[in-house]
Amino acid sequence: MPTEERIRCVVFSTRIVDNTLLLGRFFHAKNRAEHIASGIVCAVGCKRYLGQQIINMRTIFFCCYLLLATVLTAQQPTVASVQRYLDSTQQANGYPGMTVTCQVGNQQPVSFATGMADSLQNRKMQPNAIMLSGSTPKMFYAVVIMQLANRNILSLDDKIEKYLGKKTWFDRLPNAHDITIRQLLQHSAGVPEYYGFGDFLQRLKNEPDKNWSLEELIGYVLDQPATNKAGEKFGYADTHYLILGLITETITGKKMYSWVDEMIVAPLHMMNTKPSDARKLKGLIPGYSMPKSLFGFSGSTIRDGQFVINPQFELMGGGFVSNTSDWVVFLRSFFTNKLVDSSTRRLMMKGIPANTGREHQYGLGLQIRPSNFGPSYGHGGWFPGYLTEVEYFPEKDITIAVQCNTDDFSKVKGQLHGHLLRMVKLIVDNQ
Repeated sequence: MPTEERIRCVVFSTRIVDNTLLLGRFFHAKNRAEHIASGIVCAVGCKRYLGQQIINMRTIFFCCYLLLATVLTAQQPTVASVQRYLDSTQQANGYPGMTVTCQVGNQQPVSFATGMADSLQNRKMQPNAIMLSGSTPKMFYAVVIMQLANRNILSLDDKIEKYLGKKTWFDRLPNAHDITIRQLLQHSAGVPEYYGFGDFLQRLKNEPDKNWSLEELIGYVLDQPATNKAGEKFGYADTHYLILGLITETITGKKMYSWVDEMIVAPLHMMNTKPSDARKLKGLIPGYSMPKSLFGFSGSTIRDGQFVINPQFELMGGGFVSNTSDWVVFLRSFFTNKLVDSSTRRLMMKGIPANTGREHQYGLGLQIRPSNFGPSYGHGGWFPGYLTEVEYFPEKDITIAVQCNTDDFSKVKGQLHGHLLRMVKLIVDNQ
């Protein structure tokens, strides 16, 4: 169909729209961008009454340009203030670099970067930089579990004995016969953190090419005392999610990473999100580990083109590289019913008291933290050399992700969560 004919059809179709509703949309617009957008629609709807049956292409392009310019102009104060904050804190504190992506409502996400991606190579940080995400992907695994529960493949209140009871080692697992899937999701099962036991840390350092299995890692907590009775209280441990991974793979015969890709990464087109399952990870920028790290090294995490240790060991404790843009896509999608329905999401948002901060709670794979902007929902992450925070503020409809390529808290000057909150304030103040 010729271009003019297509436009003619659009105009004639628009005539049947109730113009009262169009005008109502114009007068009730929340900001300048909405005013112009709805104004354009109203103008199109009224063209027939002005005696014009064909919209001039030049007019359309001009209106689109005006709309884009208005949106960008409206964002300029926020963009400038966030960038100033990042640059000033990086220069004052001396951390290597930081990236941020934020999205307000349905507006286009905006990404930022400051500092250096690679200090040794003098390579500047880019907004799309890829980093290890630490524990933040626990949100992925919680979504997988909830989708499997919705398919009646498992139940949150099933005892894990139902799925793992035939394992020869099962009776040696702390609280083995009392633990439910819900308790694992919420870190209340009382299973201790595995990497503090036995020779794990030494082997991780001495055998950097070793690939670890879920059962090997869980094996480090066998015969150890429980940290609390099952369901009694919150006690964070990656081991809980390793057990969830093993249950999922036992039930379905499919790797947890495959479920994450099928249910989350592929549908959302998260092109920069990949399992951290090898020492060489394409696109990963170097991190800079704190002095006297628990994992036995400091400084750059990448040497001679590969990671100092094998990040593969993290598995369902974390297990992904990503960037802030992808993380905003994920969390925004989670809160707009693209990954779970609203009733499932509300269930995941119900928390129990957590000892991670004042008045903090933990839901089903979600950290819940108070702020001056209402509660936030998301997850933080730490891996040697990297920090991540991803949060959604429902009362302000703001989604934000922050990553830093060091875990040296003396340079970050506190928790990354604090920087995130200060940037949210800048965004709110400039709305």
